[in-house]
Amino acid sequence: MSSVPIARPPARNVRPCGPNDELLYTITDPRGEPRLGAILWGLGVAEVKIARALAKRGVASMQVRINGPEFYDDDRRNEVYRRRGVEYCKLAMDKLAAERGVTSFILMGTCACANLGFHAAIADSRVVGLILANPYVSTAQRVRALGWDKFSKPGAWKRCWTFGAARARAAWSTAWRFVGGGLRSTTERPINASRTDAGARQEIELPRDLARKLGKLCDRGSKILLACSTTDDSLHYLRKRYGSALRKLQARGSLSFVEVECSAHLFSTDDSAAALLNDAISRWIETTAFVSSAAVPARRNLNLRFELGTPAAP
Repeated sequence: MSSVPIARPPARNVRPCGPNDELLYTITDPRGEPRLGAILWGLGVAEVKIARALAKRGVASMQVRINGPEFYDDDRRNEVYRRRGVEYCKLAMDKLAAERGVTSFILMGTCACANLGFHAAIADSRVVGLILANPYVSTAQRVRALGWDKFSKPGAWKRCWTFGAARARAAWSTAWRFVGGGLRSTTERPINASRTDAGARQEIELPRDLARKLGKLCDRGSKILLACSTTDDSLHYLRKRYGSALRKLQARGSLSFVEVECSAHLFSTDDSAAALLNDAISRWIETTAFVSSAAVPARRNLNLRFELGTPAAP
């Protein structure tokens, strides 16, 4: 999970919400009554573009991210995601439902936030669409799926060392807060203490039975878009570990696996990559039927590749 640059978000009219103002959000409305709601994790350039594109298609979008100093610190932000990320997804849906009257939702996130959206979709039947952009894949998952040849390339061991150092910092930070030396009391942000670390961590990592759970979402009628950059570890991991199962879901017309021709991971701070992701999502929205109780004929999977030379207009 990449560090987040400290910058003013490009999204406008950002307001706090939730218990203790734990989230920041803004809503982009379509003309007329919305037919769907969308929860977009992030206030960056990619999410702004996607919110505007969805508004043109009758979808009210709520961009959201955690509030406070935790957002700017990798370890603290990831701890919040592990402990309360799925709860925040549900809170955002409740908020958008109360303000705009929508009852069905598309969830979209990048990296760890994509994983949060996945787990929230499993737990909440209101989710009829799911956009996973470069979902977070842990080092352990990459080793198991890709083998040691992945780590024989230049810079691979440096990434492993960085990952190990980050985990060590997280462990030290947790111990320091436990003995009372943290900069901020943990009572300020209530966390469900009854859950174990292992149980909480599963909400920020993809499960081993990912394909089976994606299949269950498809059986429920949810539509899924997997969008991965060509150089991102998530693309290679998903192909290697779940390629056959994903192709079967694609054949059913419920899932699309799109390769975006760029090297960006987060999209939020890269305008060109954000335009490419927005183009992929727009095409998916246009060709996907949501919230239909009638039988819908299966569509062929979108086999799309987007070149950097033709970015979409903002």
